[in-house]
Amino acid sequence: MTFDLSRIRFDARKDFLGVVMQQGRVQLDSDWNEWVAQLARRLQAGTLDTFNGSVVPRTTHNGFLIEAAGGALSIGVGRIYVDGLLAENHGGPPYDWNPQLAERSGTSSVDFNNQPYRRAYPSEVFDRDVLPSGGHHLVYVDVWQRDVSALQQPDLIESAIGVDTTGRRQTVWQVKVLADVGNISRDTLDEDIPGWREATEPSAGRLTTAIGATPVEEGNPCLITPDAGYRGLENQLYRVQVHTGGPLGVATFKWSRDNATVASRVTHINSERDRITIESVGRDDVLRFNDGDWVEVTDDWRELNNLPGELRRIRTGGGVDETARTLTFDTPLPTEPISSADSSDFPVGGNNATDPKRNTRVTRWDQSGQVRREDGSDVQNLNAASSAGDIVIPSPSTGLFLEHGIVVRFDVDLDPSLYPLGGEFNSGDYWVLAARSTDASIELLDQAAPLGIHHHYARLASVNFPNNETDFRTLWPTILDGDDCSCTVCVTVENHNNGTATIQQAIDTIKDVGGSICLGIGTYNIDRPLNMVGARSLTIRGQGWASLLVGTEPGEIMEVVDSKGVTLENFTVIASAGKSGINSVIAAHNVVDIHLDHINILGLAVERSTSIGIGF
Repeated sequence: MTFDLSRIRFDARKDFLGVVMQQGRVQLDSDWNEWVAQLARRLQAGTLDTFNGSVVPRTTHNGFLIEAAGGALSIGVGRIYVDGLLAENHGGPPYDWNPQLAERSGTSSVDFNNQPYRRAYPSEVFDRDVLPSGGHHLVYVDVWQRDVSALQQPDLIESAIGVDTTGRRQTVWQVKVLADVGNISRDTLDEDIPGWREATEPSAGRLTTAIGATPVEEGNPCLITPDAGYRGLENQLYRVQVHTGGPLGVATFKWSRDNATVASRVTHINSERDRITIESVGRDDVLRFNDGDWVEVTDDWRELNNLPGELRRIRTGGGVDETARTLTFDTPLPTEPISSADSSDFPVGGNNATDPKRNTRVTRWDQSGQVRREDGSDVQNLNAASSAGDIVIPSPSTGLFLEHGIVVRFDVDLDPSLYPLGGEFNSGDYWVLAARSTDASIELLDQAAPLGIHHHYARLASVNFPNNETDFRTLWPTILDGDDCSCTVCVTVENHNNGTATIQQAIDTIKDVGGSICLGIGTYNIDRPLNMVGARSLTIRGQGWASLLVGTEPGEIMEVVDSKGVTLENFTVIASAGKSGINSVIAAHNVVDIHLDHINILGLAVERSTSIGIGF
């Protein structure tokens, strides 16, 4: 969604650190919004510089921890910083009081299919039965920011005055699965992960703006001369937004002279799906819906799945009924479901009412009639019966008129280091430019990158369903190195048992590159087997009888799989077998060059069970 703004002024290259109010001056939204942008950029840059990447703080060490069980995924409670942006999984009930932040926090992990920014927005790509079943798959998090207005958050309208006064910026996240990536590690390069570039490559779209002269009829005194600049009579904030993504010649765009703020919530959709009931036809005679306007119907489900809405033209001659607050379209909205999990696109319930959780809404866009090139030749007729309402983005050498002399030229950045797959536009890319009638000026953009939407990604885990996962997260601060070069990582009893720096986390940190993990003195509680899959040149070393690894649940204490050069030495393991069958305290499968030295093993068997110290 968008906000009713005068302009967007923030430019990091100017190095401004604040906004200073002067007495007796008019206050503008753009000044204070720029201050918010300065603070947000300072926080993001400072966080990025501190962490040097994407990290999970040890204060919430389970943050975005991925666990596979029974073919399903769970997402751990806590925080992660992705490119300096804070994303937080607040978890589910029961809720505990957090005295440090003075707030209630959830204590249970979130199911993959019940993510807060997926819940109530079903899609077949997130149905449990389509999660991959075999092979290695990459689980990652996608973090971005979006604008939230009263159309999506109705309680932003203060009931005492009946209008919204502000909007909100929101950080949202989604955990996603990239299937069949092979046996990758946390250090695998991006280009070596099948499908990763396609899933994460940013938009290469660029926009240049200029003032152009429409062909004038010689001798006509009513036409303004070409050097008049912006020829609108009102100050405007134009928004140019990509509708359908893709390369030049395929991608399409739409535009608004009011930053796409002429919008309303949709309360009902009729059975024929060619008429919608809305909360407001408009604020006045200018900022309203009119017959013949192109509008877009969308909802949170589409927005959060990065899908454009449905463009429709309001019927001319009675398309807008102010009394009934309805808009009637030339063509109906789709009836077929987008996904198998949906009953229909823009589903309705009793009395044809829309689902309030989906925040169905309609927005006016201002493209209409003939679209012309800079030389005056026609490109598209948006009034034609066959028109879809969006405008095809042409070749870079072609400028297109919006209105009042404003020309836009699109291009793509083909830097192979940034866009190895070739530059494309993404649906939702947008730019804004201020136009001022007082001096006939517009904001001149030169090969400007989109203001949004900017996605940020972090790898979380490799999973092999139904029950195996390898943690790829980076915990911060890093575990302190040992006192000498014999230890790559030192793990203490206190840090292990409180979860801030566990033996498993140390294993995950160095198992792909090799190194030594040194255990201090004390009792290490092991509630699930220490998993070493694909380890190379890994050593775990303790202090003999003084370093005790005690299983708190029946079963294995250590499992070494598909590894080479593993050394376990000088510690004590205490475990109990399950209720039946044969159980190994330390299990090794498909391991080359495993070395065990001075390992004290105590295995406790119960009725009908057998406990084996070391099983191969």
